[in-house]
Amino acid sequence: MEIGHKITATYNDGRIFSGTIVQIEIGSSEGVLYGDGHAAPNRTMIRLRKENGNHISLYLDKCISVEKEEA
Repeated sequence: MEIGHKITATYNDGRIFSGTIVQIEIGSSEGVLYGDGHAAPNRTMIRLRKENGNHISLYLDKCISVEKEEA
């Protein structure tokens, strides 16, 4: 997965999100500070731009599947 790829992700609670990757943040043992103001050690976050133009941040450890959409 890279910035610009279109993906569909399914969260562990059944919610499905799709959009274009605009940012990828890889957490480390020291943590990464995201926009919500909470440290997220050892977590990887993908920020998507949805079709309606809104953005959403997804945490990979909460996803049960992430699939790249074919062009």
